[in-house]
Amino acid sequence: MDNDASWKIPEFSIVARPSNSQWPNRVEEELRIFQIWRDKCVDLYNYAPFDNLKQNPTNNRLFTCVFKFPESTMKKRVELALPLDYPSVPPEVSRGRLAIRPFVDYEFSANGPLFLRISTSKNPCLGALGKLWRQDGRWGIPHFLNLLCIYISIFLKDYGQNV
Repeated sequence: MDNDASWKIPEFSIVARPSNSQWPNRVEEELRIFQIWRDKCVDLYNYAPFDNLKQNPTNNRLFTCVFKFPESTMKKRVELALPLDYPSVPPEVSRGRLAIRPFVDYEFSANGPLFLRISTSKNPCLGALGKLWRQDGRWGIPHFLNLLCIYISIFLKDYGQNV
């Protein structure tokens, strides 16, 4: 892997929904690719925004991870819910302050982000970036969290650590 910003999160080879017999293999791949992404973030930036991804032992469609604020020891637990159509559609943040705090929805242009509105949507405003989601199932939780980081970074810039 090159040590530059052009590095991409690997795509998933296993395309399986939570109800599919291949789901346990998909979960293993989710955890493996998450770790690759997390480690690459540390290599590139000395910081990984999310850590400790785990599947809920009693609900195979729930995962938890920890959001780590940049340049701080502050952390927030985040729960991700996978819709029935996942991985054709992105996960949703379902619990934790990241889920209930209004997110700022931005639209991106050549000149940078443009403020649109405050969103109280359960799925934290992937907005225009949500249109990038690969419906072929080759993206997963790490790709979602990577997209979410863009919005979180803008939100933190505007509102600080009051997420």
